[in-house]
Amino acid sequence: PFYETVAFASVAGSKITENHLGGIICGTNCRVENSLVSLNGGNGVTYYGRGGLALGNTVTENSSRGLVFAGSGGAGNNVVMYNDGGQIGQDYVPMQPNACEPACPPPS
Repeated sequence: PFYETVAFASVAGSKITENHLGGIICGTNCRVENSLVSLNGGNGVTYYGRGGLALGNTVTENSSRGLVFAGSGGAGNNVVMYNDGGQIGQDYVPMQPNACEPACPPPS
């Protein structure tokens, strides 16, 4: 939930894999970059609040969505594939290129 997240956090160059629940949960203005987020039991990365940024990550094979933006955020240069609930969801600005399989959905 939102009250358990950290605002203005940065996660860089990390390997977040095989967690029982989701991989990374961020608050407002959180940045995740150059990280591997795979095989988690929920979403790969969930951004609560606005201003989340996902840059240059590999987000694969999570049990739910790869990247989730509950508030507006941006995503670019990510490889987001084979996540069971879809690749990138909700309110984000695509800062292309993102590589998704199947194709990255347009922002809502």
